[in-house]
Amino acid sequence: MTISTHHKRPCPCGSKNDYIQCCGQYIEANELPEYPEQLMRSRYTAYAFNNAEYLKKTWHKRTCPAQLQLDTEIKWLSLEIIDTQNDQNDDEGWVDFAAKFKHGVRLLSLHERSRFLRENGQWLYVDGEISRQPLMGKASRNSPCPCGSGKKFKHCCID
Repeated sequence: MTISTHHKRPCPCGSKNDYIQCCGQYIEANELPEYPEQLMRSRYTAYAFNNAEYLKKTWHKRTCPAQLQLDTEIKWLSLEIIDTQNDQNDDEGWVDFAAKFKHGVRLLSLHERSRFLRENGQWLYVDGEISRQPLMGKASRNSPCPCGSGKKFKHCCID
């Protein structure tokens, strides 16, 4: 993945900004997110692009797995930030989010309350409280796409 490949595309995190003006500045240009929500969005984008290197780089060393195998069959569809909690002077923050994804023909939703710690000025993902992944069922080709684009599923995320 290079900047030139993604920089004019909308960012997968749902911000409606171009990738390079959003999460790309953290993933590609190595800038540091100022808030846990920015790190959360960039990590979601890294999952969408199967970028295990960035995920490991932003994972706290106490909880980071030695091996990180990403499931390339998963297609991330949308991210919704539900709530954030952190004080600017605090070194701990939380982001409550829901992410929709497709695995095969199944649509699923992941709900997590993620915990982040700031060490030496850098926010790091520590762990999260994952809610059950409710099965959303199969999407009909003519139903609205669950990614929120407003398009029919068959013209958006069906591939």
